[in-house]
Amino acid sequence: MMAVRRWGPEVQANLTMVGDQSRPDVTALADGGYVLTWLDLANPLVSAARFQRFDAAGTPIGAEGLVPASGPVINPTVTTLSGGGFVVVVGVEAVTGDRDVLGFRYDATGTLAAALPLDVSRSASAAEPVLMRLGSGFMTVHESSGDLFARRYDAAGALVGGDSAVNAVTLGFQGRADLAELALGGFVATWIDENLGRVEARVFQADGSPYDLGEFQVNMTSLGGNPAMPKVTGLTGGGFVVTWETSSSPYPNRAPDIRARIFDPYGTAIAWDFVVNPATAGAQILPDVTALADGGFVVVWIDNAGTPSIRGQVFDPFGGRMGGAFLISTTPLSGATEPRNLSVSALADGRLVVAWQAPDDSGTGIFHQIVDPREGVVNGSADNDVLHGNDAWGDEISGFAGNDTLIGLRGDDLLLGADGNDLLRGGRGEDMIHGGRGNDSLMGGAGADDLWGGVGSDVATYAGAGSGVTLALDGSLGAGSGDAAGDWFMGVESVLGSSYDDRLRGDGAANAIRGSSGADILEGGGGADSLIGDSGSDSLIGGAGQDSMAGGTSPDDFAFLSVADSSLGATCDRITDFVKGADDLTLIAIDANEGLAGDQAFTLDADGIFTAGEIRQTQSGANLLIELNTDADALPEMAILLLNVSGRLAATDFDL
Repeated sequence: MMAVRRWGPEVQANLTMVGDQSRPDVTALADGGYVLTWLDLANPLVSAARFQRFDAAGTPIGAEGLVPASGPVINPTVTTLSGGGFVVVVGVEAVTGDRDVLGFRYDATGTLAAALPLDVSRSASAAEPVLMRLGSGFMTVHESSGDLFARRYDAAGALVGGDSAVNAVTLGFQGRADLAELALGGFVATWIDENLGRVEARVFQADGSPYDLGEFQVNMTSLGGNPAMPKVTGLTGGGFVVTWETSSSPYPNRAPDIRARIFDPYGTAIAWDFVVNPATAGAQILPDVTALADGGFVVVWIDNAGTPSIRGQVFDPFGGRMGGAFLISTTPLSGATEPRNLSVSALADGRLVVAWQAPDDSGTGIFHQIVDPREGVVNGSADNDVLHGNDAWGDEISGFAGNDTLIGLRGDDLLLGADGNDLLRGGRGEDMIHGGRGNDSLMGGAGADDLWGGVGSDVATYAGAGSGVTLALDGSLGAGSGDAAGDWFMGVESVLGSSYDDRLRGDGAANAIRGSSGADILEGGGGADSLIGDSGSDSLIGGAGQDSMAGGTSPDDFAFLSVADSSLGATCDRITDFVKGADDLTLIAIDANEGLAGDQAFTLDADGIFTAGEIRQTQSGANLLIELNTDADALPEMAILLLNVSGRLAATDFDL
């Protein structure tokens, strides 16, 4: 297995820099990004919950959000919804001394869609609600009077059925619950039975009814002392894994460990529990766990050996270690004994995001880090995925269905868009980029790249290049230059240039070529092409075929190299934004009178007798028709239509 490495920098999430920020919870979103929520203790008398959305690169989207819960808030948690939005659930201290459970549903843009009164105050405290996605809706579990209760809600936040008792044994206090949805349907709950001092679990069907197995003990009672802080995640194979911290170690000279145990979908253990962390003399605490797409899972925890740090370990579906423990952060940690201050979630493309609490200038803040456990193969789904490669080696990234964004970064990458209208960005390295079916945008970046559009109308884009590029879709300009140096094209219909001076040429098909900024030279080649210069003083050469040309801002030059570059009548070339007194029609390459030796220049027809070597101008409604005569008859051999031009051009508007 390739080494797990950090992807991008460690970043502070909170913008509120007053007082302590604590108890982060993070969950991946359908768009490839994630949302992070936490507890704001700036006002210790009225705590609040906040959240921040991030894109797949870890960049904040929009402003930090304040969850509109009135009253002191405890334990905010977040989960994604099937429609692309998310829901935040909080406990709120009620005036009566009890606690209410409130939910807030947000759409995919982070806009509040509805406030959800999920639970009316009970006779005793509804402590620390726990949240998970279930089907298209979600589920909460909370403690009340020492027992645990689950409630199901649909995607709109409406209650489905009534309370489901989680624990069957009601003697003593049951708490520290966690939930996980199962791949084959239903869910599993795990918690601490403080009376017996052990981790318990129970598997439920999707309607909230338990399987006949009842609740069962997760940990081995003879090892590790009293357990604490259980976490559970469903595995892609249908089963689940539970992890927890111990209060002591059964091994000599060992501090408390993190342990885990794997179960099948019905709650039957497939092995004994095992130690997650490497042998160490420092206490290992506060685990969290998330599933991987390959059937395995990742456990993260706080390592208190020496300087406290956050570490992780990848496991296969059967609990086998995949490589060694990896470092996530060495940022000095505080409040390490505070529960739920470490959270991990698997992103849509297989990377992980880890969030935690650590000191900042005002007390404590919320930090997060993306890490990459993948071995270079990244697969998307039927949704609109944002898939990032690794920054250290070549990746194979497949988007499958949906309108996907594939980003290779460094290394020699293979990007496969498959179905949908995809954006494929190779980054540095010699990349192979295949758009597949759909109208795709291909961005090779630096390096000699192979850009294969596939089926659909595809564009090779150099919008992010750091200098001008030279390229020809038919290879006629050689190896090219800039980010296009060495690039090879197949099935690419369109080109978008850089912000610098480019030379862009099409092929024999109908191409759309756009220069963007800079003084560009755009050549259509054969076919009915669309050339757009955009800003800068550009030179546009349509070539053969019925072409449409627009220079954009600044004076531009429209060049015709042969009478074959434009035909007559309805199929002649069109210039859509010619400006008299600014733009030029360049005809110098065309011999105006084929009956004479040498290369003759055109003149403007002044007497109404149209003959060889003359240019005739005819107003046709709002447009001006330019016709060229190169032989002895009175008929034109070539025409150009200037749209929305009124009145004749002067000789200075031509380069004859």
